[in-house]
Amino acid sequence: MAERGSPPNINARRLGLYLRRVREIVELSYEQAAARTGCDPDWLARVETGFARPAVAEVERLLERYEVRGANVADLMLDLATRPAGPEWLASLTGVKPLKRDALISEAEACVVHSYGILQIPPLAQAEPYTRLLDAHRLPLHNPEAELEIVRERQRFRAGGRPRFLDLVDLFRGLPTAKASFATKYVNRDLLDWDPQGRTRIRFSLMPEADSKLLDIRTSPVPERIAAINDFVEAGYEVHVNLSPVVVRDGWLEDWAELFDRLGDALSPAAREQLAAEVIFLTHNDRLHEINLGWHPKAEEVLWRPDLQQAKRSQTGGRNVRYRNGHKGRYVAAFTGLMAERLPFCRIRYAF
Repeated sequence: MAERGSPPNINARRLGLYLRRVREIVELSYEQAAARTGCDPDWLARVETGFARPAVAEVERLLERYEVRGANVADLMLDLATRPAGPEWLASLTGVKPLKRDALISEAEACVVHSYGILQIPPLAQAEPYTRLLDAHRLPLHNPEAELEIVRERQRFRAGGRPRFLDLVDLFRGLPTAKASFATKYVNRDLLDWDPQGRTRIRFSLMPEADSKLLDIRTSPVPERIAAINDFVEAGYEVHVNLSPVVVRDGWLEDWAELFDRLGDALSPAAREQLAAEVIFLTHNDRLHEINLGWHPKAEEVLWRPDLQQAKRSQTGGRNVRYRNGHKGRYVAAFTGLMAERLPFCRIRYAF
């Protein structure tokens, strides 16, 4: 039996949770399961709580004796058993607190990867220089090299040896009552060969080119995203558009009208028939504003508009800004009215 004395991390707890659920589904008590599998009931309880880390062969024997070896989740459990401490690159790191280690393992094992999702790196960061600037402003005692290396290693890791998002497409292809959905500003044509059979929704983020050149840094050009929609619909994806952030500035409605016309002209009948949109007006916060002033001040001329915005305290204590009450309602009405005129076939899922 592969037993270790360290506290259980999230991978060991996940594996234990899956094994417990399987045992309960086949309606076995600890004593009955132990008798069927030939193991000690106490060891089985420790496995199911993550305090004992079974070898792959031990997990396979449990699944065979539970008569569920052919289930889809069985392969997932066997895969988890190969990495009880998480991916090798993370297991070798020292000085990482348990809570952060669990967060990193969760990111590394996830089907969808947020490129900069851990504690010191903001979710909206799109470039290494941005991260370094944030460290210089807010974390003067932090070592950005160590954090960036964690990010690089995490992104190189592929759970089960294949792209994590492909696992998600495979999963939802067989779920008749649920769909996978994600928004993107990047056109990845490798996804065209994955046969989602209508069970994965891609939401291409769009904005006028004038805004995109200023705000969408290191992303696929907006015309390329529009041109990809027909191909992804033909490949079996449901494709919607994410119209965000909507930035109020001089000439904003005219630029959106031009974008709507370009989108309408580019779409095939099949793409038009299934198209829907989500509309999200700009929100911003004081912390990113201060960072952007040192890195990309031009963008702040349209993002930070005290004459149009009002403050709202976030749940985390930050000072967010959004367009003023009353004014925003008129902006939303003007925008959705323009959509109804230029894209009458496009359903608006929500707008705020």
